[in-house]
Amino acid sequence: MAYSSSILYGRPNLTAVALGIHHALVDETVAFAAQQHRYGSPLCELPTIKQKLGQMQSRLMTARLAAYHAVHMLDRAVPCNPELINAKLINVEYALDSARNAMEVHAACGLFADRPIERLLRDAHHIFAPAGTSDVQLLRLAEFALGTSKTQWSQRIASSAGSQAYRHHGCPVSYQPASPDAATQRQARISPTFSSIAVPPTLPGAM
Repeated sequence: MAYSSSILYGRPNLTAVALGIHHALVDETVAFAAQQHRYGSPLCELPTIKQKLGQMQSRLMTARLAAYHAVHMLDRAVPCNPELINAKLINVEYALDSARNAMEVHAACGLFADRPIERLLRDAHHIFAPAGTSDVQLLRLAEFALGTSKTQWSQRIASSAGSQAYRHHGCPVSYQPASPDAATQRQARISPTFSSIAVPPTLPGAM
């Protein structure tokens, strides 16, 4: 039960936290680079700085896609253990990489207590270990690739409780819209947020 909770809810929760930290890092760094001037022009106009900002933005977009894709599957009670594992891995590692870039852009200013960058860097490191370090995530993904992984906890939940727990969202487990209109109406009832990462009280082993 503890392992299933870690898989199904711990990883997407930590993924959401890492994504929020990552978003803050990009916003703060872009604002800083636009406000600071060097050599008579904004810092963000320097090719080396612009490249770092581009790398950060690319990582953020990729991490967001991985996170929302995994939670989208979890919302619909579809087996998604590897997607949840990968979302946690990608979001943590990319947030750490962008935190390093943010410190490089801020230079000494990144250490000032009146700026949030040094705190965001520390916060990003605190998401690394819970629910499995990146090394553990890679091992689990390798097991899925090799076909040696155990039964997915998300699959057990989907088969035993998914059809009942998620029907109130208008998304049965076997999601096959009858028509484009039905699909449009169903999508309109689904909020594209991380609402699913709260532990549903109706699922066994949720507490």
